[in-house]
Amino acid sequence: MNPLELSKALETIGLPVAYNLFKQKQTKDYLIYTYSASISGSDEGSELIEYSYTIELYKRDEDVSVENKILDLLTGVNVEQSETIYIESEKRFMTAFSFSSLTIKED
Repeated sequence: MNPLELSKALETIGLPVAYNLFKQKQTKDYLIYTYSASISGSDEGSELIEYSYTIELYKRDEDVSVENKILDLLTGVNVEQSETIYIESEKRFMTAFSFSSLTIKED
């Protein structure tokens, strides 16, 4: 899964989605995703890209339904879900989901 594919998949959840940050303050629940990439070669000469993703869910209540939607979206992927924390300054709960994805570099 590349970053564009992840972004499109996250949009299906129905919340605003942004890479890294929103330019304007959000009034509803929202998702932020970030990633890093590591490129290496393979035996066939193709370059492999390993993406390390973090998805952060910011929500006003402790309802876990959106968390379950994210986990359903990532079925078949080893996902590490953080403890949900309350951020007083934001008046929101935040849960992070971390995972990696390996893809072949496309020219």
